[in-house]
Amino acid sequence: MERKYHIERDRKTLPVILTVGRLDPLKGQFKLLKAWGESPLFNRYNLVIVGGSVEDPDEVEAGELRKIEEYIRKYPRLSTGFCHLSAMGNDYIRCLEKDIAVSQGPRPPVYAAPSFKEEFGIAILEAMAAGFLAIAPRRGGVKEYIKHGLNGFLIDTTSVETIKRYLVKILLDRDLSPRKMKMLAENGSRTVYRRYSISVVAGMFADIYKSRR
Repeated sequence: MERKYHIERDRKTLPVILTVGRLDPLKGQFKLLKAWGESPLFNRYNLVIVGGSVEDPDEVEAGELRKIEEYIRKYPRLSTGFCHLSAMGNDYIRCLEKDIAVSQGPRPPVYAAPSFKEEFGIAILEAMAAGFLAIAPRRGGVKEYIKHGLNGFLIDTTSVETIKRYLVKILLDRDLSPRKMKMLAENGSRTVYRRYSISVVAGMFADIYKSRR
C-alpha cells in the first residue's frame, strides 16, 4: 500500500496480466498500459509491470515513467488495478510469478510481452514455466517455441491499437473458457520443461562437447 501504484483490495480477485523487462520504449510497457486502460480489459484484469528503477531511473527509464505518470494522472481510475515494481533479480521474479500463479482463480495469469520484437525471450519462458498463459510478439524467435493457439499466442505488437485488438480478442473471447486457458498454460509449461530445462539443455551441450573429442 505504500507504493505509488498498487492494486486495490477490492480488485485482488481479478486475474493478472504481467510483463517483465527493462523499462524502454522498445519493450512496449507503455503501449501495454494504454491497451489495457483503453479497453474492457481494465474491468477484467489487473496489470503489473516489473522493470526499470522507480527510485533511481536513468534517462530512458525516467522518460517512460513520466509517460506512465501522466497517463495515470489523466485516467486516475486505472490506478486501482495497476502496479509498477522496480526491476528485481531472477529469484525474486520467480517467487513473484509463483505467488501470482497460485493465488489466481479459475483463469491462469497472463504474461504479455508487448515488445516490438523478441530474439528469444527468456522472461517469456520463465513465465510459461511458472504457469502463465503467454502472449508474445510475432517478430523474432518466440515462434520457435510458442505455437499460436496451442501453448500460447503470437500477436502483432506494432502499436497500441494492435496490442489492444489482439488482447481483447484472445482474453475476452467467450469460446476461450477458463478450462481451455488453463490447458494452454499447462501446454506452455510442458514445452519449457521438455525443451529448455537444465537437464535437457545440459545434455545438448554435453553431446556437442563429446562430438568434438
